[in-house]
Amino acid sequence: MADIAYPFNNNGSRVKTAEDDSTENTMLEEEARREGRKKKNKLRQYSVVIHKLTLFELNHGESSLINPKDHGITEQNIERFLSVRKDHPERCCLVLVRAGLESLQSKKIEGDASDADMILCYVMKADGWKLVWFEK
Repeated sequence: MADIAYPFNNNGSRVKTAEDDSTENTMLEEEARREGRKKKNKLRQYSVVIHKLTLFELNHGESSLINPKDHGITEQNIERFLSVRKDHPERCCLVLVRAGLESLQSKKIEGDASDADMILCYVMKADGWKLVWFEK
């Protein structure tokens, strides 16, 4: 993907290269075909309602956050963030997203505004902002 920089950290797993990412996606698609199901994006069944966005901007080499626990960042996520910053020390924007999902098929609402549902970390590479960490 053009907007990802490697190594890429995705929900606790680390993908070292774009080739590894492509290989893994191909294997998942082949597995779905063998099982007779079509791989689909389940998120398309929902409207995403963003309750709150929190942005942390960090300069090159900087990795400390002010009061991370006050923003719902766990100790485990702090450790992952420090690992990401070792791989990607460039200027950084850490984004905390508190969101809910409203089903387009029923009245059901999933999620609430109580915790940071997603963490995204972008760094400024030579060719623009790139996603280097996603945590759900």
